[in-house]
Amino acid sequence: MSSGVTKYDNNYKIEEALPLLSKIKQRGHIIGFHGSYNSYNNFQQWKREKELLEKVCGFNLMECRQHYLRFEVPTT
Repeated sequence: MSSGVTKYDNNYKIEEALPLLSKIKQRGHIIGFHGSYNSYNNFQQWKREKELLEKVCGFNLMECRQHYLRFEVPTT
């Protein structure tokens, strides 16, 4: 949710979360992608956010949940 621009998104740079992400991975937990508020129907935004998190984490992400459970069938 770091790349969102609405009041419903968090405002931080994903790189700032790297120490926390490393701890989560070390404990054996799954790291998933949580798309920003408006990414549910904007594939390019969704893709940018996911790829940035994958770059920071160093591996491909397989799990995802949309912010506020927003989705649009069949787009999301």
